[in-house]
Amino acid sequence: MSSVEKNLLKIKAVFLSPKAPFTWASGIKSPIYCDNRLVLSYPEVRSEIEHALAELVKEKFPECEILMGTATAGIPHAAYISEYLGLPMGYVRSGNKDHGRQNKIEGHYEKGNKVVVVEDLISTGKSSIEVVNSLIEAGVDVIGCIAIFSYGFDEAKAQFDNVGVPYYSLANFNNLVKVACEEGYIEEEDLSKFDLVIAATNNHEKNIVTTAYFKSLGVDRTIALVSSRSFALIARNIGIDVAVPIKDAVIDSILSHLKGKSITGVHTVSEGELEIIEIILSEKAKIILDICGFLC
Repeated sequence: MSSVEKNLLKIKAVFLSPKAPFTWASGIKSPIYCDNRLVLSYPEVRSEIEHALAELVKEKFPECEILMGTATAGIPHAAYISEYLGLPMGYVRSGNKDHGRQNKIEGHYEKGNKVVVVEDLISTGKSSIEVVNSLIEAGVDVIGCIAIFSYGFDEAKAQFDNVGVPYYSLANFNNLVKVACEEGYIEEEDLSKFDLVIAATNNHEKNIVTTAYFKSLGVDRTIALVSSRSFALIARNIGIDVAVPIKDAVIDSILSHLKGKSITGVHTVSEGELEIIEIILSEKAKIILDICGFLC
């Protein structure tokens, strides 16, 4: 949904800094930082996004009975969406309140109610899953989670899959970067200044295309994880510096464990014709002088 990405960029809710990555609270370094709370300060953008979230609920979870916002960023969005849809809402705290009724879940609900969790952003999914688990423990039926933006991390998908809850977002990292390039928020010369680009996603064809693109921009070194030696040959033929077949990577890892403690790594190259073995030699080994002399 490119209009959402454009709006997030326009109001500077998304900060892009490929030259100086941001450090998240988790320690992850990222060229992108999102502050979707800024959406609340721009009525036109806010209205468009809240309507889009409401439509997402209607499309994906028409049986929804209650919307539950995540504290704190998901609460205002849950409020706006519930108003559009005429649904009850509540919210889930990060911990139990330390006074009064000491609630963690605020708002009226009954066991068995079908609930959709409303987030502003999903990264690793940890905080969202904590909310989902709290609601499940309270006896409600969490049928899904929605958000304005998602980084598309495999970790988030795995966590949501593990609890059997689907999630959807209006915008995601891949589309955002595409729109940012198209709209001039990221210049191609900025991308060319990287020293090394490694593409190691589960989509091996995308890895080849991505590294080839960065190579065409002038990136010095590119490495791609590919599905087979045939694809590795294709990758090298189009200029990718290193193409690692996933099968070889697995084999190398297994061999390094089988060949003893002194073997730290085994790597096959040249279509399996050459094997490079990394060895830790004792200082007392007689052969070490000959090896060092040969290497020099």
